[in-house]
Amino acid sequence: MPDAAVAPAPEMPQREVARALADQAVARLALRLLPSAVPDDVAEFRNGAGNAVGSLDVRRGAPGSSIDFMLQSSLHCKVPNGAIDITSILIFLNAATDAPHFLLELIQGSLTSIVVLLDLLPRKDLSLHPDYLQKYYENTRIDEQRAKIEELPQARPYRSPSLFVRSAFSLTVVMVTID
Repeated sequence: MPDAAVAPAPEMPQREVARALADQAVARLALRLLPSAVPDDVAEFRNGAGNAVGSLDVRRGAPGSSIDFMLQSSLHCKVPNGAIDITSILIFLNAATDAPHFLLELIQGSLTSIVVLLDLLPRKDLSLHPDYLQKYYENTRIDEQRAKIEELPQARPYRSPSLFVRSAFSLTVVMVTID
């Protein structure tokens, strides 16, 4: 089916939030990132049936930057029991630093809620490197920020029913559902 016959996908709230966050990240990191080199047919894509649309942008780090690459992606796919809506922002760092990688995922849980996964993926085994744990997690007071988020009346902790999903994140991940 030609692309012109496929109806445009409605803009999903989490995609709008993620794009705004990604735009802020790109603006803040602009000097550390190269322009996107993703072809147009990959940057925005859809399947022939029109039940899945997505976007992908990858920006490499500029010479001298500690950023290896930044990836933004979104996927909206209609499935028999509803829809899958996931938007991700990942920032992977290179060997110039041992700071954690950054991951943000927004998942449309329902028409009125978004699951937020925010993780700083450690680059060292935390049990073998307590100084790393202290430097990047304890000294940054990340648990205080988590507590502030969890105190919001519209937020509640999220626990995925999937063991695979739970195992893919670090122990420091912030996982909340926001209504």
